[in-house]
Amino acid sequence: MAEISFDVLGPLTVQEGGTPLVVRGDKRRSLLAALLLRCGRTVPGRDLVRIMWGPGIEEERRRGALQVHVVRLRAALGFEYGGRLVTGGDGGYRVELSEDQLDLLRLRRTTGEADRAERDGDPQRSFRLLHRALRMWKGPVAADARSPELYESDVRHVEDELLGTAERWGALGLRLGRHDAVLDLLGLVAARFPERERLVRTQMVALYRGGRQGDALQLFARTRRRLADRLGVDPGPELRRTFEGILRGDLGEGPGVPRQRAAPLLGGAGRTGPPVPAQLPAGVPGFVGRRAELAELDARIGPDARGRAGRVLLSGPPGAGCSALALHWAHRAAERFPGGSLHADLGGGPDPQEVAGRFLRALGVSGPLPESLEECSALLRTALAGQRVLMLLDGARDAAAVRPLLPGAAGCGVLVTSRYWLGDLLARDGAAAVAVGALPREEAVRLLRGRLGEARVDAEPEGAARLAAAVRGMPLPLSMAAAWMSTHPGAGLDDLASRVEARDEEAPAERMAAVLGGDPRFLIGGPGADGSGGGARQG
Repeated sequence: MAEISFDVLGPLTVQEGGTPLVVRGDKRRSLLAALLLRCGRTVPGRDLVRIMWGPGIEEERRRGALQVHVVRLRAALGFEYGGRLVTGGDGGYRVELSEDQLDLLRLRRTTGEADRAERDGDPQRSFRLLHRALRMWKGPVAADARSPELYESDVRHVEDELLGTAERWGALGLRLGRHDAVLDLLGLVAARFPERERLVRTQMVALYRGGRQGDALQLFARTRRRLADRLGVDPGPELRRTFEGILRGDLGEGPGVPRQRAAPLLGGAGRTGPPVPAQLPAGVPGFVGRRAELAELDARIGPDARGRAGRVLLSGPPGAGCSALALHWAHRAAERFPGGSLHADLGGGPDPQEVAGRFLRALGVSGPLPESLEECSALLRTALAGQRVLMLLDGARDAAAVRPLLPGAAGCGVLVTSRYWLGDLLARDGAAAVAVGALPREEAVRLLRGRLGEARVDAEPEGAARLAAAVRGMPLPLSMAAAWMSTHPGAGLDDLASRVEARDEEAPAERMAAVLGGDPRFLIGGPGADGSGGGARQG
C-alpha cells in the first residue's frame, strides 16, 4: 500500500505514493491544516469551529457541521487512511503521523539532530543539518488554507519556529566563516520578515565580511523604511550599532557569533538549547526593610510596559548592605527576565575579558573566544541582543570594569554595586544612582530580633536600641554583633552597646570588628555577612 504524506511548510498538499490527493473546500482545508499543525495533539472542537467559521461562533451551533466536514475529510483522504488518520469525537479531533509523513515533523527531527551535533562539538554538521531543515520551508506556511484564525492560532507560531531556526543557522554560519552561504538563503527570508532584526543584522554582517559594505548599508536603509511602513518603528539599538560600525568600516565582529536559543516546539517536547543562566548567589534569609530602595529599583530597572530595562548604580557607605539589597532585589525581579541572570563579583579586580568570557559560556557560546576585550565585548552584546537578561555586577571599583560588560539590548537590566559613586558610569552610560544609607532605628532592632530571637532582644529593648544607634543603623555591624552574641549566650546587649560606644572615633563596621576582636578586612570583605541581605563590600 502506498504511503500517504502531507506538507504544510508552504502550500498545503497531500500525496499518496507520489500522486496528489485533492482536498476541496476552504473549511475542510482549514480543518486539515489545523490538525496537521498540531499533529499528535487533540485539537478541541471549539478551536476548530473558530478556525473554520471565525470568532464569536459557539461550538454547539456548529458541532453538527464540524462532524460533517470531518466525515468528508476522511473520505477525501481515502478508504485506507481517512478513518485511521483522523480520530476523535465530541471533545476534538487529532491526526497521528510519523516523521516521514509530515514535513513539519521532519524539520523538527533535523533541527534536533543539529542541536545534538553542536552540543557534541561538531558545528559544521550542525550547520549542514540546519541548512537541510530550512530547505524544507517552501513558502508561507499552509498558504492556501484561507483562515485568519488559523494564522493567529497556529501558523504564526510555526513561522516563529522557522525564523528561529534561520537565525541560529545564520549566526552559526558567521561563526564558521560561511558568509556566502548565509547570503544565498537568508536574503529571501529577511526580505519577507524585516521585523526580525537578527536576520537582517546577520545578512548585513555577511555582506560586510564579503566586501560588500555598500550593499550592507543599502539593506539597512531598506529595512528602516519597511519597519517604518509596517510597524511605525525605527531599527533597534543592536541593528543601529551594526550599521554605524559598517559605516565606519570597523564593525569589530569577532570570529564567532553565538548561536541563538532554539524556539520552543509546537506540539511536542521542547528542543534542548543552551541553558538559561541562573547565576545569582543565594540571598541571605531575614532581609529587613529597604522598601523605598526596592521600589526605586523596580521603577528604574523595570522592565517597563514596552520591555525596556534600565541600569542602576547602587552605592553607600561600608556596612550599609548594598550587595545585600542588590541580591535581594535581583531574586525578586528574576521572573521578569526570562533570558536568565548573570552575576559577577568585581571586588577582587577580575579582568573584564575574563568575566565576559564566563558570561558568553553561560549564554551558550561554544568554541574559541576572541582574544581581545573589544571583540569579546562585541560578542557578548551580540549574545544578549533581543534577550531579556538581568546582569548583577557587584563591587565595581571603576567604570572601566563595568563598561565592556554592558548589554546593548534594551531588554536587559543591569544593577551595579560600588562603594564609590562612579560618575563616568552615570554620565556616559546612563546609569541611574540609588543611594543606600542606614536602617531606621525600628528596622535595625527588627534585624537584631530576627537574628537573636524575640525573647532575647525584647528582654533588653534599651540595649538593642543603643546598639543600633552605636553602629549608626548599619546592617553589617549589627549582623556581626548578632553572630557574636549567638555564640556568647551570657552576653548582654546593653554591655555590648557600651563597648561599641566607647570606640566612637571609628567607622561602624571597624568599630564593631575591633570590639569583637576580629580582623575588619575579613569581616567586611565577605559576601552575605550583612543581615540586610548580603556582602559588605558595598556596605
